[in-house]
Amino acid sequence: DKSVWTERSQSITDLDAGLKAKEDEARAERKRLQAKKIEYEQEIDKWKKQVRLSERAAANFGSLKDQ
Repeated sequence: DKSVWTERSQSITDLDAGLKAKEDEARAERKRLQAKKIEYEQEIDKWKKQVRLSERAAANFGSLKDQ
């Protein structure tokens, strides 16, 4: 009876440890993905700025061309 209890207790402990390890992995993955998201958003902002500058340059060139 005691050996069965000890075995179940060990099994629960092992399951808890496995669950904690998976939770830690998930947190690390989430942190990595959040950092990647920030990196992508910065890249998007950079390209949006480049588009605005290019459109402004094209508009200025067009107005000079028309003169």
